[in-house]
This record gives sequence, structure tokens and C-alpha cells, in this order.
Amino acid sequence: MSRLEDLYSHLPDAPSDKTLAKADFEARHWSSAIPGPLKPGTEEHKRAVADMFRETFNPYKPSVIEWPRLDPDTLHRITSLPIWDIAVQTEGKARLRMAAYADMIDDPDMKDALRRNAWEENRHKEVLSKLVEAYNIPMAPEPPYIEPKDTEWAYLVTGFSECVDSFFAFGLFALAERAGLFPMELIETFEPVMQEECRHILLFANWLAWHRATMRGGNVRSLKRVFSVYGLFWLMNVWIWRDRSMPKVMNIRRITTSP
Repeated sequence: MSRLEDLYSHLPDAPSDKTLAKADFEARHWSSAIPGPLKPGTEEHKRAVADMFRETFNPYKPSVIEWPRLDPDTLHRITSLPIWDIAVQTEGKARLRMAAYADMIDDPDMKDALRRNAWEENRHKEVLSKLVEAYNIPMAPEPPYIEPKDTEWAYLVTGFSECVDSFFAFGLFALAERAGLFPMELIETFEPVMQEECRHILLFANWLAWHRATMRGGNVRSLKRVFSVYGLFWLMNVWIWRDRSMPKVMNIRRITTSP
């Protein structure tokens, strides 16, 4: 098995516009060559999931992203957000947890897909690190990243966390765009990352369906863990929306609808 870093070790420093446009199109319009519905747990479903994730890869490099110049007010608005430390650390943890779980999987197709997912999580960390550097955002020292003791549980928590985080982040990002809180140049710069997050959720949802369909009948503990994590994050979703996110959304909506 090659090292995780070697999966995409020969990316061009500056992919052509044609290459990036093709990657963006594939991410939005990819479909399996197998006609009809794909039943979770079948060989066709599993291979389609792996093919989707591999063939919709975007070859952008964080090191060559041109971060737009921001006016003083926008710069202060971005740099004062209390999210950058946890955002960088979350991507670092996600990379480690996904790579650790991928090493546990025997199936070569799912192992390959999850290892690629782990690599992309590390690239998201690099993107955020480059943003922090470009805008001189002060950061706390990163803690050491330690492999989880319970690898499957850590992967489940990470996967459901991405679903919940994206549910709020995508909506709030769109509202912030409508309110003019983020300039269009910055929004367009983040578009590949947003597309990748959609792919990660699609991969996790299909992995979960595959996992439930293929787990052995005696593995009741694993099945219970799946549903306990799902229930936990459903309750968290409701609580966060009611007590924390709704007031912020209403504040942003007032900005977007004010004359």
C-alpha cells in the first residue's frame, strides 16, 4: 500500500483552466455507467461509489491559491471570526481518523475511497492554513494529533459531524453572500472546497449504506453504534438550530432584507 501522501503527489502547480473546468463539471454531473438503481451492498454499488470519488477529484493546489485583497472592514470581519483555530484542528483530526479507519477496511475499493477522502481532508487543512497566513490571522498552537483508540467510533463521529457542520455552514455561507458580508472573490475561491465537502458527505452516506448492508449478522454492536451516533447528531442538530443558530440566521436575514 502506498503512502497517503503519494496518492496525488504529482499534481501540476498550476492546473489549466480547462482542467479545472472539467473537474468542476465532473463533480456536478458525474453519473455511474451502470444503468438503473444501485442497491447498497452490491458489488456494483461499491464500485460506483469508489469510481465517483476517484473520477470527481479536483487537482487544485492550496499553495497556488490567490487569496483576494480585502478592504479593511471585510478583513476585520473575516479575521475576527472565532472559528479559525477549531476549523484547522478539525480538518487535522478528520484526516487522521479517516486514514486510521481506512487502514481497518479489507475491501480494496472502499479502502481506496476513504484514503483519498483522508488526503482531501488534509488538503482542506492546508487551504485554511494558507488563508490564515494570507490574512495574518493569529492562531493558537496546534495540539498533537493522536490516533483514536476506538477507530470506528471516531470515523462515525467525524462523518456525521461533516453532515451537521455542512448543513449549517452552506446555509449561513449563502446568507452571508446575500448580505454582502463576504466578497464574491472570496466566495469563488472557496468553491472547490465547498464542492469537496459535498462529495465527502455523498461518500459517507454511501459508505454507511454499504456498511449496514454488508456487516455480518452477528455484528449487532456495530449496527447499534451506527444508529446511536445518528440519533446523537440528530438531537444535536435540533438543539444547535434552536438555541444557537436561529438567532444568528435571523440577524443575517435582517441584513439581507433591509432596504
